[in-house]
Amino acid sequence: MKILHICSGYPDTKLYQNLLRELDNKNIDQTMYVPYKTSEISNKRILDNAKHTEYIFSSPYTKLDRILYYPKINKILKDLKMRVDFRKVELIHAHFLFSNGGIAYKLKKEIGIDYIVAVRNTDINYFFKYAIHLRSLGIKILASAKKVVFLSPAYKSFLLDNYIPNHLKDEIHQKSVVIPNGVDNFWLENINVNKQEYNEENNIRLIFIGELNNNKNVKSSIRAVTILKDKGYRVKFDIIGSGADEDELKILIKETNNQDSIKLHGFIEDKNLLIRLLRKAHVFIMPSYNETFGLVYIEAMTQGLPVIYSKGQGIDGYFREGQVGFSVSPDNTEEIAFKIQSILKDYNKIYINAINAVNKFEWSKIANEYIELYNE
Repeated sequence: MKILHICSGYPDTKLYQNLLRELDNKNIDQTMYVPYKTSEISNKRILDNAKHTEYIFSSPYTKLDRILYYPKINKILKDLKMRVDFRKVELIHAHFLFSNGGIAYKLKKEIGIDYIVAVRNTDINYFFKYAIHLRSLGIKILASAKKVVFLSPAYKSFLLDNYIPNHLKDEIHQKSVVIPNGVDNFWLENINVNKQEYNEENNIRLIFIGELNNNKNVKSSIRAVTILKDKGYRVKFDIIGSGADEDELKILIKETNNQDSIKLHGFIEDKNLLIRLLRKAHVFIMPSYNETFGLVYIEAMTQGLPVIYSKGQGIDGYFREGQVGFSVSPDNTEEIAFKIQSILKDYNKIYINAINAVNKFEWSKIANEYIELYNE
């Protein structure tokens, strides 16, 4: 089977490269078409020694076209037709609903090739939310797809409940599947099998890893630290990352008298150092406002950390409440503090659950799920 991938976000993250590698290892014949606003990304993240994968990097549109949806899509479609022999393509895998699914939708109408399409954060929290004039197209793309892939149960429910007309909900629900992102093999090869049981009464060490921006909502975590300290806990909180909110966080740490409790480490690229910091911590905390999946939760779980995550976002719905941690309302700092306490009360059971849950996010298993979709 010949798969044509359309992925405008391919250069931005290793996720798609990891998927392609596993599909290539499983003898899937595939072409990755990467339409991008600049030619500077050509040949970025190409697989070494791939036997069944070819790449087409192209910059068929300008920066101005990025804000003009239909001209951009038409330019990409024209470019794609010149570069791909569609007589050999059996299925299209569009990795973003609007940016790539719009092209697959047009190709199905013109050529009759089926496609599967993924729904990601930008599709829900930008296109459906703000690009109201494109909502009807998004629904048509979903309705015409062979299969619809969501990265989390939470986003599947949110889209169906908020944007899909009643007469199409059952149809789209039936063709929808949830397939998460995989975690990098580094983390699975370094699972913390020697995790020590928690017996440090009233001592809590929290950790956050990510971009310091409003969406990641580190401010609520800092305020939760104050609440826990007021309850008599001795708290340490390691914040790892950089971003636009860094100066505001420094001010908030000072205003809440947490200078001795909270440390801003800055961005850390060294994964071995990240592992050392994770293994010192008890709980990973990231009550984001919007999170498509949040691989960092799974990375933390490989090190035996229970996790605090947001209701209706990211990994919410993958696990039973209390299985690997707890969901919280991002702005409810009292709830965040309470759920951290709840983790500590059953810590040794939850951390074991967290470690046992991570193998389902192995890329090889994720690739097998996609192959099943391709073959249906």
